[in-house]
Amino acid sequence: FVKFLFISLPIALISGPLISEIICIYSGISIFIYSTYKKNFDNYNNSITYFFIFTFIYLNINSFFSIIPEISFVKSLTYLRIILYFVAIGFIIKKFPETIKYFYICTLICLLFLTIDSLAQFFLGYNLIGLEATSKNRITSFFGDEQIMGSFTSRFLPLILGLLYLDKNKKKKNYIYIIIFLSAILIFLSGERLAL
Repeated sequence: FVKFLFISLPIALISGPLISEIICIYSGISIFIYSTYKKNFDNYNNSITYFFIFTFIYLNINSFFSIIPEISFVKSLTYLRIILYFVAIGFIIKKFPETIKYFYICTLICLLFLTIDSLAQFFLGYNLIGLEATSKNRITSFFGDEQIMGSFTSRFLPLILGLLYLDKNKKKKNYIYIIIFLSAILIFLSGERLAL
């Protein structure tokens, strides 16, 4: 189930922050409970996890010196979910290596749907699920009122290209051009200067 949640993360990110946060927290806690039950903490024993833990401790120590420590502690303590999710991803990839391929396919499908949806919204004035464009110059696609499609695409693009690099397909060079072209269309339609 955690493997399925990891694969569906790109879809969850498009739907909004709530579902992706639930996936992150649930996956992290599930793998931590599983590791505790099996008494196997090998996934936690690496330099990147140590770096995350060190950063987490550092942020919480800084919270002591904050003007409003209560608010600062609440914010810094929530970073624990990132450490747990990072370990969960490592566990999933190690245990089920084929997950990377399915995650990559899911990200490509999301990029393709975003492109089709954005073009529909640009030319028709509304997208595939009936959301109207808030502005002709700022296409938002599935994100609705939130004008974040460009920043989402620009942050997602390095991940897709990194996953494509891991792919052994000989035609991947052609795919790189197609992915960059589709991403450029999305970013251009979003009207976000920073993302461009």
